[in-house]
Amino acid sequence: MLGRLQRPRGTRRTRQPRNRDLQVCWANVGKNSPSHITILQAAFTENVDVVCIQEPYTHPGTKTQNHPGFDCYAPVDSWDSEDPTQREAERPRVMTYVRKGAGLRTQQRRPTNSRDLLWIDVNGHAILNAYRQPLSLEVIDYVTHLAPPPNCLVRGDFNAWHDMFEPGVQPTHQGPALAR
Repeated sequence: MLGRLQRPRGTRRTRQPRNRDLQVCWANVGKNSPSHITILQAAFTENVDVVCIQEPYTHPGTKTQNHPGFDCYAPVDSWDSEDPTQREAERPRVMTYVRKGAGLRTQQRRPTNSRDLLWIDVNGHAILNAYRQPLSLEVIDYVTHLAPPPNCLVRGDFNAWHDMFEPGVQPTHQGPALAR
């Protein structure tokens, strides 16, 4: 008899979890909506697991760019002000997106009350997404005094310059402290 091999009734084939490295990307989108959705779509197409955005596009009413393939995490719960000055003072300056349906175990942490730092744990990896306002010391101090947990990624836009992370530039804006 020709045909396909059938499993006995009542048995189910279970998929084994993917055993591959976590794929993470980082981008500063400069508060630009088209750039924000473009990086999310490109990451989705390339099967990126975690997308860390600095200077995300936001709009009053706690609105931002979303993508059907990702869950969105923000360091603050809301940004509702219609007043541009007030909205700028309350909106998140980082957001992290985690791929849906990829079997990723995700937990957000909020050890600090900062809209510039976002901690997230994904499948045993601690990921810190950071943005530093130019010339502000808060984020640099936090990162340089951090005792990172195992399997930790720290990245973002620090607005700091050093030859270690941008060859040929003059070290400035706490770049040497960050490099150390």
